[in-house]
Amino acid sequence: MKLLNHTKLKNSLLIIFGVIAAIIILILILQNFPITNNSDEFKKKIMSNPEIKAAPDCNIVSYCNDMAAVNCHAEVDGPFFYVNKNSGEILEYCGGYCMGGPKEGKYCINCPPKDWDC
Repeated sequence: MKLLNHTKLKNSLLIIFGVIAAIIILILILQNFPITNNSDEFKKKIMSNPEIKAAPDCNIVSYCNDMAAVNCHAEVDGPFFYVNKNSGEILEYCGGYCMGGPKEGKYCINCPPKDWDC
């Protein structure tokens, strides 16, 4: 009888430890996958940049690392921007923006930027 109770206790403890381990693993996995969707937050920040707002009909066309690619009809000589999605800062000016004016600094030098590796 004593052996039977000891086996039940051992099995119960194994089940409890298994459940706790599964919960810990689930928490670790979920830390890498945010439950909230921040893409709207990034989009608002990017599209509120005054230079992007001034360009006609811009759309975010891609994300890579901490950057977003913003096309303002570059296919018909409009600007194309690479933007830091966290700050909204334009990292590189490309597309039709490069048709005239100086080409130095972040203007038309690295299109796409070196860190755009996706």
